[in-house]
Parts: sequence; C-alpha cells; structure tokens
Amino acid sequence: MTAPEEADLFLVPLLDGNHALAQVAAPPSVDHVDILLTLSRDTAPRRIAREEVVAALRVPVAPFVEGHWSVIGYDTLPRPGVTVPDSVTEPGLVEAFLNACHGLYPWDGFPRRDLFDDMLAPGVEPPAARRMRSEF
Repeated sequence: MTAPEEADLFLVPLLDGNHALAQVAAPPSVDHVDILLTLSRDTAPRRIAREEVVAALRVPVAPFVEGHWSVIGYDTLPRPGVTVPDSVTEPGLVEAFLNACHGLYPWDGFPRRDLFDDMLAPGVEPPAARRMRSEF
C-alpha cells in the first residue's frame, strides 16, 4: 500500500463490523497526514459536507500504508477548511473516538474522561449516540 493523497476518502473500521467515512485534508508529509472524520457509515465515495466533520486530526501514515484504513476514492474537500492540530493522534485513539461517537465504546473510557470532548472540532457537540461507562 502507499500513502494517501489529499482529498482521498477512506474507511475506518468500527467495532460492530461497519466503517466510518473520513477524508485526507491535506497533502501528507513523510510520516503523518491530516484527516477529517465524520459519523457517516457510507462505504461508497461521496462528497463530505463541512457540517459533517466531527473532528480534524493529524495521524501517522502507517494505517494507510499497512492497509488498515482503506482508501475508497476521492472527492472535493469540504469548505471552508478545518484547522488541524499540530500534535499527532495515534490511530488506535482515532478508532476509539469514532467507536465512542457511535456508542460502541465508552465516551469516558480513558483515564482523562474529557479526552474525546477535546478531540471534537470547534463548535461540534458530542454525538447523541455516545454512551458513558455506566451505560455498558
């Protein structure tokens, strides 16, 4: 597998066997790539609207190169753009976040209970499907 390209659409696996649709937000560097995450479970390429973006993160390129996150096509990036933090988020944390957004993993499942709140894009409310540890 190769590193993704700007505007590539890709799928992130969820614990229930489904996938979440995401997009590469900028040309990747040698070791990291900026991504936009959505709650959409669409598995066909389609344009992502700005209001669908729940998080913008910088991640290592490894999940793409290793084939864990599958590129399924490309489309125009949402406008206006979304600011991506400079810090790199590990792929496992990205997957835990998306699973928590879908109620498949506790929203407060990490020692720092507000971790997923801080990963949300500015102005995005926590998803309605989220569940706390006490609900599992």
